[in-house]
Amino acid sequence: MQYKDKFKFCPECGEKAGLKGRLIRCASCNFTYYIPPSVCNALMLYNDKNEILLIERKLDPFAGWYDTAGGFVEFGENIEESIQREIQEELSIKINIEDMWYVGSCTDVYEYEGLHYNTLGIVFASKVENVKIEAHDDVKSYKFFSKDEIPYDKLAFTSGRKTILDFFQILESHKFD
Repeated sequence: MQYKDKFKFCPECGEKAGLKGRLIRCASCNFTYYIPPSVCNALMLYNDKNEILLIERKLDPFAGWYDTAGGFVEFGENIEESIQREIQEELSIKINIEDMWYVGSCTDVYEYEGLHYNTLGIVFASKVENVKIEAHDDVKSYKFFSKDEIPYDKLAFTSGRKTILDFFQILESHKFD
């Protein structure tokens, strides 16, 4: 379901509101609201063999499909804090901000309870060594994959393929400790 099907009335005065693109505007009271993208994060965790960790999603959307670890940024969090929180919740790992490097950003659509949310994902990477990883929260399981083993046909979101390919391109062209 798109926003135009969900937001038909002004939240300020209750009169019929118009939606054009990502702008809700009420002709009665002049209320205006721009629908922003939902900001999310991802952390590409990799090991000494340059294998990437993918999680198996426990919940819909895409239960049983693979994804990178991460999630939505909460109000009051910066991107680094949100990554630390999500990785702690999902995999019981404490990540140091200094150990993360920027991979890129991506856009996608996340469907939740029948509504399509446009997302803006900010992607970082970090090497994991000698840590105990445990699947928690909305993670059913996890597995490290080499570049050639990644199940691209079972990735939850279309942006996943591009960000994983970007990650490997950066990793292969730079040396990170």
